[in-house]
Amino acid sequence: MLVEENAFLAGYLATVLREAGLEVLGPAGSVVEANALLTAAQPMPDAAVISVDVFEAEAFSGAAALVGAGVPILLTARRAQTPRASGIAHSILIAPFAGYQVVDHVRRVLQAAPATG
Repeated sequence: MLVEENAFLAGYLATVLREAGLEVLGPAGSVVEANALLTAAQPMPDAAVISVDVFEAEAFSGAAALVGAGVPILLTARRAQTPRASGIAHSILIAPFAGYQVVDHVRRVLQAAPATG
């Protein structure tokens, strides 16, 4: 699952992840889109790449569903910060980052976590 509110970055990350052979659910560009994607997702995604700003939004009810299902989460952030969700995330990438770094982090969290689907 990919959730990123910046359309350019979302498109770039979706392309890079697909080119690496990963299936991408999304991208969702808002809390509303992310909640809708997650509600329709069967089974749950194997991993989630989510912008810190969306993940920490109170309206993102999907965050609790992802955590509850044990879906590994990679948070992305545009600035150095300690996200409130840092204890939940399996990995955090601070911008600037390259596509290969996102792919590498996703593969690591997939290897470290049990399958959810």
